Amino acid sequence: MLIYYVIIIVWFIIELIYLSKKKKYSVNINESMQKKLIKFLFIILIFVCAFRAYDRQHYIGIDTRGYYESYIQKTNYSLQANQLIENISGDPGYYLLECFLGYMSLPFNFLLIIEAFVYIGAIYLFIKHYSKDPIFSTLFFICLLFSFSMSTIRQSLAMGICLLAYMLYYKYKERKMKAIITYGLLVMLAISFHKSAIVFVPAILISKIKYNKKLIFVFLSIAALTMIFKNQFANFVISWAGGYSDKYAASYSVTGDNVGTKFYIFILFFILLNIIFSKKLNKNSESDSLIYMMLTMLIIFPAVQSGGAMMRIYYYYYMFAPVYIANTLNCLADKNLRLIVKLFIIVFLIYLFLNGNFVANRLAPYYFSFSIL
Repeated sequence: MLIYYVIIIVWFIIELIYLSKKKKYSVNINESMQKKLIKFLFIILIFVCAFRAYDRQHYIGIDTRGYYESYIQKTNYSLQANQLIENISGDPGYYLLECFLGYMSLPFNFLLIIEAFVYIGAIYLFIKHYSKDPIFSTLFFICLLFSFSMSTIRQSLAMGICLLAYMLYYKYKERKMKAIITYGLLVMLAISFHKSAIVFVPAILISKIKYNKKLIFVFLSIAALTMIFKNQFANFVISWAGGYSDKYAASYSVTGDNVGTKFYIFILFFILLNIIFSKKLNKNSESDSLIYMMLTMLIIFPAVQSGGAMMRIYYYYYMFAPVYIANTLNCLADKNLRLIVKLFIIVFLIYLFLNGNFVANRLAPYYFSFSIL
């Protein structure tokens, strides 16, 4: 648990440093200062994720040991054509990455390093360029999304690639064809690492929907229906996923309401807050687009009822939450109200984080891979 307390303490120090200097400088300098401060914290997060233990006794993250054994098995293959064809049909992008690292005789740590840089690095860039309060967004990521990367590898890679596709699309939006091709190729690459990334295909269209209260209520109504009929929706998702869901379901139990319900209500609260302050939010293009990403997350959230790997598909839209929440708060005109809400959320986030089941998820006690050699 010590490493997680250290991360939270470092976050508090960064926040205090920023607050102590905030009044001395202009808005532009404050924004630059925030980005520099969170860079240091994200380096720590990448290090913790990349150098987690993976030996049989001390491995960190439920899935990490399984990935390690798969890596050893696959990288022992000689790269013959018949073996490539036999194994590449599942997740070709991930399999080829394993083969390449194995061919180069690189240890499993290199795969963890790549995962950490792709997923956590992409989140860092997204927060840096899109968040109106990067330090606060970083806390949200630490408390609700960071632990995800400690267990998964394939989906973390897929999510990082998807987020990169989203950012590059808007970077090249003036050159429409380049933007579309870049987005399409990167999402296809993400799907080759984890097929669940297919749910991200329409993300760029969803983010382009203009802010409209009536349309938001339509999304909310659909979300209510999928939650009311969550069992039927979960069965539909399982049948649609077919063998893919069956392949991974054995490793998980059906999670029911125990996974993410608090977060679902949390996001729903902020969407309602967004509607209440819509006139103010309407001037913020980042919030306008991200609200539909959150609404999509609410719609597909009941798929967690299916258990197995399908329980994670809503994360492709949930990863936009750190920026959405920060930007929504930033749009509150009343500074006192904004401070009160922000403090409440900080306490709530840290409570959820420190009261998470670290032991059951094999996140604690934490060991570095180099400390047990």
